[in-house]
Amino acid sequence: MFVLIAKKKRASWSPLRGLLKSADHFASAFMHETEKKLKVLFEIPDFGFYWQKDRQSDIYPLSKTDALDARKHTLVVAPTGAGKTDFLLKRCRGRVFYTLPFQASINAMYERIKNTVPNEDIRLLHATSKIVVKNRIDEQILQPLPGSAVKVLTPHQLAAMIFGTSGFESVMLDVQGTDVILDEIHTYSDYSRAMVIEIVKMLLRLDCRVHIGTATMPSVLYDELLKILGGKNRSMKSNLPMKY
Repeated sequence: MFVLIAKKKRASWSPLRGLLKSADHFASAFMHETEKKLKVLFEIPDFGFYWQKDRQSDIYPLSKTDALDARKHTLVVAPTGAGKTDFLLKRCRGRVFYTLPFQASINAMYERIKNTVPNEDIRLLHATSKIVVKNRIDEQILQPLPGSAVKVLTPHQLAAMIFGTSGFESVMLDVQGTDVILDEIHTYSDYSRAMVIEIVKMLLRLDCRVHIGTATMPSVLYDELLKILGGKNRSMKSNLPMKY
């Protein structure tokens, strides 16, 4: 009997396990304030600031590129200062996970988004992120929990999905169906790039919209990512020439 039941089990992840663990951690963290904190969870971020006409300029070529392209994914290679951040945010339609490689750039992007997006639940997450919000206890507690409108983090924080480490079901449940921005991927080492590629594959399995931005990228990596994202019919690609 046990063998027959075991054979019927699928080799997959359990959304219900992720939901149970997420609910348990959230309730344990906030106790009697759980209902209050739930009111701002899973909001769609308001990126109206980035759609303002006064942010369009010939100086920033991507600011005049149509971000409403119907294709699901995005692959942008453009020089620094071309307007990639605004463009990538404008390509998003749901909750956002914004990944960057370095803590300094993550902290700066967190402050930038927090100052321009009116949603209350904007978070950052990296190895020392609790220090950045040291005077805001609620934000410290919320950082690893699900439901943020925007979360700025390193790809390593998403790596639980591919390595199956503790709590990976909760991470997958939180990320499922969201917009994920992978910025500055040209800065990663070979090992980290391999990890990012596997993360992209997992994000596609979770029905995420994937938006990749970088200043430069090896042709082999570019072609591989474009293929993984479904080619030109599924992914909006933009290659701006370097200007000197």
